[in-house]
Amino acid sequence: MRKNTAPVIAAAVYTAAYALVYAGWLCHSSLSPRALGYSRGYLAFLAAMTGPFLLPAAVAALARRAGWQRLILALTATGLLGGCLYAVAALTYYRGQEHGFDPFLQAPPPPLAGLREPKGADEFRILCLGGSTTKSTGVREEARYPALLQRMLGARIPGMRFRVFNAGQDWYTTKHSLINFTTLYADWKPDLVIIMHAINDLCRSFSPPSVAMGPYAATWSHFYGPSIRGARPATYEAYLLERLQPLRDAWYSDFRFRERDYSPEEFLSLPDFGDYYDKLIRQCRQTGARVIVVTQPFLYREDNTPRERQALVFPRYLASRPRPRAGLSYPSPGSMAGAMRAYNAAAAGLAARHGVLLCDAAAAVPRDLEHFVDDVHHTERTTALIAGMLADAIVSAGLPDRR
Repeated sequence: MRKNTAPVIAAAVYTAAYALVYAGWLCHSSLSPRALGYSRGYLAFLAAMTGPFLLPAAVAALARRAGWQRLILALTATGLLGGCLYAVAALTYYRGQEHGFDPFLQAPPPPLAGLREPKGADEFRILCLGGSTTKSTGVREEARYPALLQRMLGARIPGMRFRVFNAGQDWYTTKHSLINFTTLYADWKPDLVIIMHAINDLCRSFSPPSVAMGPYAATWSHFYGPSIRGARPATYEAYLLERLQPLRDAWYSDFRFRERDYSPEEFLSLPDFGDYYDKLIRQCRQTGARVIVVTQPFLYREDNTPRERQALVFPRYLASRPRPRAGLSYPSPGSMAGAMRAYNAAAAGLAARHGVLLCDAAAAVPRDLEHFVDDVHHTERTTALIAGMLADAIVSAGLPDRR
């Protein structure tokens, strides 16, 4: 009687397939290696994931005890049940899919309670424009720099009522702020506008498939950002993979992701950043508002430590480009540092050209993990430092002028 070879073939196919997956994880070196190019935690993960290699032997042991027919029947029933549960879960996912976004701005502007109210004679209104570093995502609301600035000015200049409005929003660029100010905030005539932009404009130079479609466009229409799922809806399988992002990102990462030094000319959005910034300053001044340009602090250095490099997320996920054959290339920390200096220099140049105040926060904030949680987002120590610099600049400039 011929021996049934189907189980042997199935075990071989399974082992080969899982070996391919496991080899992908092996091709992911750690930033802080302890042995063989891996960190201690990643070595523990690799050790734990050897377990599935034992599955064919476990199945064979069960078959010897229960018989192949019973085992196949049990596995078939389990597979059918799992398939039904998967189908129900997928249908539930697709029925609930709604990817809301602002058709013009991707992320809608934050509601600014009180800005529409009539301004009192002793009231000085300050509008803060920027992205997530102005919104201060992840920082307590009372510790964000606009809130701190309001309290500092009230303490330094008694007799005036200061109201500081935080119009920063995640993903926003100078173009978003220009649209919002022209169509919304200009009518409310703030006395002072504070602008801090750079990193989100810089990322418009790139076209990572996760948030962009097609090559660079000067209108920045290629960069979908948070509305990418409206253009490229996620399948249920993609949704499940997102839940396993650490495992997905570690799969053949040394082959798929390549860090390299980018030349300044490869940061394509710099001229358009200057154009939008220039128009934004002009629009603010046309309403009679004073303007303060703030350079954007950043963590990037040519000599970032391994721990600091682990905190950097923008280059790989928001500032990458597809490579000619496969995978993505992304800028090194040194390249990002040089680019941020170039974008901040462009902002500072516009401040000088228009004769508006400049607050060089990028030069004042130390580039370490006591002041940053990632590439550009601040700790409370940094928000306090920026607020103090702005308060000093406002007082030194004689604002408000009490006309």
